[in-house]
Amino acid sequence: MIDSRGELSVRRHCELLGLDRSGLYYEPLGPNAQEIALCHRLDELYTAHPFYGVRRMTEALRREGGTANPKRVRRLIGLFSKIPADINALLQKLDLLPLFARPPKQAM
Repeated sequence: MIDSRGELSVRRHCELLGLDRSGLYYEPLGPNAQEIALCHRLDELYTAHPFYGVRRMTEALRREGGTANPKRVRRLIGLFSKIPADINALLQKLDLLPLFARPPKQAM
């Protein structure tokens, strides 16, 4: 979309598009091996104890020698529960729903 060889500079392109130049060059990092291993362990814990909340999950990880804090556990669990409702319903019907995905809360 931004052509650095054209008549307009990269700065002008970004200005016209309403973008910051730093955002143009930013490449987000993917999860590292430690986060993936922690996600797998959280998955195993949730399978064994689906009634555990964030605090108990954190405590269980600490007993095993892990160093995860409640914020990190909450964030990782939250990543798994962000499936759109229509896909969530289909996966639930087909019994393919990931372990951390919970059905959306009903509005009252």
